[in-house]
Amino acid sequence: MWYGGARDRNNEDALPNLPRIRKFIMEGKLREAEEIASMTMAGLPEAQRHYVPLGELQLSLSHHDGPVEDYVRELDLDRGVSRVSYQVNNIRYSRELFASHPDQAIILRISSDTKNAVSIKARFNRQNWRYMEKTKKWDQGGLIMLGECGGKEGSSFAAVMKAVPNEGSCRLLGEYLLVEGATSVTLMLAAGTTFRQEDPESH
Repeated sequence: MWYGGARDRNNEDALPNLPRIRKFIMEGKLREAEEIASMTMAGLPEAQRHYVPLGELQLSLSHHDGPVEDYVRELDLDRGVSRVSYQVNNIRYSRELFASHPDQAIILRISSDTKNAVSIKARFNRQNWRYMEKTKKWDQGGLIMLGECGGKEGSSFAAVMKAVPNEGSCRLLGEYLLVEGATSVTLMLAAGTTFRQEDPESH
């Protein structure tokens, strides 16, 4: 997300000094032209604002109590899907991930070839939680992260995560979303800021 709000970086000394710079160039005084241009033609402040990570999703999968075997990673460029599959204790687990631009969402599906074998613990993180203002529960299967991205007139942001388990159960404890005993679970993530939306949480 963009650090800070919109701002005017125009250098008020640029236009008045443009004829002087042109004159130096026409006279072959390139060093003098460069020196004045470096002070008058750069934006103020000279440094641009930047993008910062909105946050990350941390996942813990409870089935990782044995050696991982037959690990496979795939990137399907035709369908825009990233896949990971592996085997633990004779159970095959898969993760499929894609992003939808029209829906402005990221979808992650975790599944197994054995009934009720998927249990996960999920939570939001933002720079070791130092810049996360608040997380709150959304019904029984979702979390919302809220905060500010900094800078003068900076944007507020909201990120939401919703879990849809196939079988099993879903519950919330503190800042954690817990899915237990599912055959698969689909996690849907979306985020927005006040840079483009007046109320990104409700959007």
